[in-house]
Amino acid sequence: SPDCAAEDHIAKVADYARAGIEWYWLVETDPDLTVTVLRLVGTTYVRHTAARAGETLSISEPFPVRIDIGALRDQ
Repeated sequence: SPDCAAEDHIAKVADYARAGIEWYWLVETDPDLTVTVLRLVGTTYVRHTAARAGETLSISEPFPVRIDIGALRDQ
């Protein structure tokens, strides 16, 4: 949610990294719908891939998936 954006970007990311959670998906709706997939490398998350409305997110790890990002808003 917009009210939790700072927590999603800072506190949760740090907590999840400390816990060793390998993948972190961040879904943002403002200003545009964007899905960012982060992967834990060492003790820091790095951007693995990202897609926005009008694009298809396609990854093979941690599992193969293709997501039409624009279709998420329609749900």
